[in-house]
Amino acid sequence: MHAKRQRIQSEPNDANSSQASATSMKKRKGQRGKYRSLVVEKKTLSGQCKLEVEMVDYVCQAIGDNARNLLNFYGYIVRTTALMDAKDWGHVASTYGPIMWPQVQDSRHELPRLQAFVMHAMQRLYRYWKSRLYTYYKECGATHKERLANPPEEFPIDNWRRCCATFDSDDFKDKEGAPHMQEEMLLQVLGPKSGYTHGKGSGYGGSIKARINEEEQQKIREQQKQIEELQSRLDTSQKEMEEHKATQQRNMIAME
Repeated sequence: MHAKRQRIQSEPNDANSSQASATSMKKRKGQRGKYRSLVVEKKTLSGQCKLEVEMVDYVCQAIGDNARNLLNFYGYIVRTTALMDAKDWGHVASTYGPIMWPQVQDSRHELPRLQAFVMHAMQRLYRYWKSRLYTYYKECGATHKERLANPPEEFPIDNWRRCCATFDSDDFKDKEGAPHMQEEMLLQVLGPKSGYTHGKGSGYGGSIKARINEEEQQKIREQQKQIEELQSRLDTSQKEMEEHKATQQRNMIAME
């Protein structure tokens, strides 16, 4: 039994699984190990059945016992697929979406309103992962050269070079150094709910909440549009492959 457990822990789940660890490296006492989607594999009997996850009608949010497992799996897809050379989430979706989306479609869950939820969740997970990498980047050396020479443990060196190039770019530095608007700072400190905090003031009122909700809905609509564009590209690519295959078959018959 002990030997079997060791074998399971030593076998990688994916060829790029080292990238998925990000700044969470080898498991030590009191720390997380690398995510390998083992819980999802166990619950779905290695893909033979689907995870059951419910959606709240009025928000783009999954609930239920399997919601956390599903989000962890999405995070794994993002970390092993989307690289840090993308400028923003729109660039990520257009560049790596055709690779990520088939993994989502083949993943082991049943979920209504899937597309909008997936894009919203992946966008948030990508930003969180990028923030973690940037925190490590600032702490692993005093200069860009030192940071480049100190990648996270087991993190692919080519991907780390892309991270360093992104974090050292003038465009990224300008965005990182830009001051937050007053409302953005209040939202970050207080959250969307009203309430008074000593020294910080009150939270958002109803009108501001409504505007924030509208902005979130707009983001969801934009993500839905991106998904439709990706699906169209996938359908076109599949059609071209089928046409190419049919042409090859006709040529083979003609040669006979």
